[in-house]
Amino acid sequence: MDRFKNVVLIGEGTYGRVYKASWKETGGPVAIKRIDIEPGSGLPLTAIREIKMLKKLRSTHIVRLQSIFFAQESLYLIMEFLPFDLSGLIQTGYVFTSEQILSLSHQLMDATRYIHSQGIIHRDIKSGNILLDRRGCLKLADFGLTREAEKLMTNRVCTLWYRAPELLLGAQSYDLKVDSWSIACVILEMGMGRPPFRGNDEVSQVKAIFESLGAPAETYMWSEIPIPTDRIPFEKVVSSLNAECSLPSEGYDLLYRMMDLVPSRRISAEDALQHPFFNDIR
Repeated sequence: MDRFKNVVLIGEGTYGRVYKASWKETGGPVAIKRIDIEPGSGLPLTAIREIKMLKKLRSTHIVRLQSIFFAQESLYLIMEFLPFDLSGLIQTGYVFTSEQILSLSHQLMDATRYIHSQGIIHRDIKSGNILLDRRGCLKLADFGLTREAEKLMTNRVCTLWYRAPELLLGAQSYDLKVDSWSIACVILEMGMGRPPFRGNDEVSQVKAIFESLGAPAETYMWSEIPIPTDRIPFEKVVSSLNAECSLPSEGYDLLYRMMDLVPSRRISAEDALQHPFFNDIR
């Protein structure tokens, strides 16, 4: 850490800490993620995945890894620094305009489209993993749960409030569409000022989703979950959540397609970019 100055702790997680600092030589700001290495255990799998993905993925809307080094039984990832995260902004009570929601949604969708084009599922898209600079440029971060798409994968991924219903219901075979669901949750969160569905566990989370959106006709494994028969227009969904959301009708239509409870019908990030909601950006 002797290469840096003005080192300030800005976050702490399961495997380590995140600092804001500046290079001594250039004065340029960086974010430093320190990952502690337990003796005899080696690097956490999430750290290995994150390094692999950050080296592979190169995009305007993916946070950039600058360098890596080991010191004092810790691994340090040096990344570009962005001053804001979307979750923090929302928690301050910041109210996004419809134009800002449109721009940020498009950038997030483009980042996800690129990841998917590389055959990778992010599996943890949420407002806390979305970074912003002062000009409103968005970068997607935290790639510890990313995975190349395979036939069988764990469903213990994605933060609870952003988790697609098929994951909540125990699916081990799923695809890129789980990220579409998470993006829709983020878009609604920007518009409503809070995540749309806030369960305490998987059962209460999936109940909240089904009560608002209805449910597919298939029989699921949890018999106590109510199974409404019809999908509900998204304007009514937002109203039922006791919230206001500054989106045009095209935005509600896109959310309807992104939050289809049947994964095979859910719109992909690539197709979503062609939706009329984004006509003013293309």
